[in-house]
Amino acid sequence: MVILDACVLIALANPDHVHYESARAIATSGQTLGVTAVTMAEYLVKPAQFGLDVVAEERRIVSGLRLTQLTEGTLAKTASWPARIASLRAETGLKMPDVIVLAAAMATDSSVATFDARLAEACNAASVVCLQHG
Repeated sequence: MVILDACVLIALANPDHVHYESARAIATSGQTLGVTAVTMAEYLVKPAQFGLDVVAEERRIVSGLRLTQLTEGTLAKTASWPARIASLRAETGLKMPDVIVLAAAMATDSSVATFDARLAEACNAASVVCLQHG
């Protein structure tokens, strides 16, 4: 599975985005794509600001990309999820949404897709495969 960072979802939503083609390549790679609730919420901020129906937008992107939505229950099977996130944030200094992407990848033995250099560096340091494009 590939855990998507919000920047990948944001790029996919805008064909004029500088990373659109790279995001499209990830989305059409044939790999299972996963997204956390925090990542989805981060993506939905812009549609909410524009007054769009965010529930409909969430359904559209989940079905359009056939996303696997990762729940806390799925991610917390082996250890305390809050403790894992807190420790990882302390170790990496990443912002919370990025820490959650990395922690989700680690919990599910998945890779990460991002355009964020700091997240990519943290993935590499944690031996998590990172599909960094752009």
